[in-house]
Amino acid sequence: MLSIDKQMLFLLTCVPSITVQRFIEIYTARGYSQQSVRNVVSRLKGLGYIEAVERSNYSITEHGRRTLTAIAGKGFNYGNQWDGQWQLVTFEIPDSERSKRYQLRNALINLGFAALYKNTYISPWNYVDEVERLTANLELADNVTQMKGTFQHFSMTPELAAKMWNLEDVRAAQNEKLRWFHEEFVPEIERLKGEGDALQLFISYLELGEMMSAYVILDPMLPAQLLPPDWKGQQLLDSLYRTFSVLHHEVPEDAYYYPLMKG
Repeated sequence: MLSIDKQMLFLLTCVPSITVQRFIEIYTARGYSQQSVRNVVSRLKGLGYIEAVERSNYSITEHGRRTLTAIAGKGFNYGNQWDGQWQLVTFEIPDSERSKRYQLRNALINLGFAALYKNTYISPWNYVDEVERLTANLELADNVTQMKGTFQHFSMTPELAAKMWNLEDVRAAQNEKLRWFHEEFVPEIERLKGEGDALQLFISYLELGEMMSAYVILDPMLPAQLLPPDWKGQQLLDSLYRTFSVLHHEVPEDAYYYPLMKG
């Protein structure tokens, strides 16, 4: 799931529904074209994440809500105690269903899985229920097998984990996002607070949310035992979430954007 897709779903958890025209108003202010916004809405509808409550007016589905919750919940894995068990998902999907195969692989990676072998993915965290729901929605339940346990005659070291989950790329993203947050975003927010422009504050809120979404999708949130000692994932998430959760205080309660931020 792309970060803008995830962000639109998040906005739809805050209000009963949002029109396509309102999405266009919001995201053209962020630099997206009208057609790209319409394409995202169409994609979310096609995947079953949103549904029309009336013409050009959409609400989030239960599938969309649970998918969003599963991805957003990854951040809470930091600090959790790992029981040493691995969840393994393996599948055999014919080429005639390759679009669904791609969707499944993409969803597993978004949840923090890594490929152990071709069509075999592993995660240290328990996503059994989420994978069952995902495969049922894709009508792939008969093509997917899940298992949970420990490896025999094999040890997952931090060095191997870093290679399998591309942690050096994640580390580079951490450093860049921390730099952007402290050197660019925070000073800009302080300036906007003084001006009281609800739309511009909301645009900044969306920018921060998109940054968070992109990072949550990128970071597998591995257990501490598998991470380098100087890992900054928790530090970054704490900084982003703390600011994201209070920005609505800077917007008047009667502004259209207030409930979209308060959610």
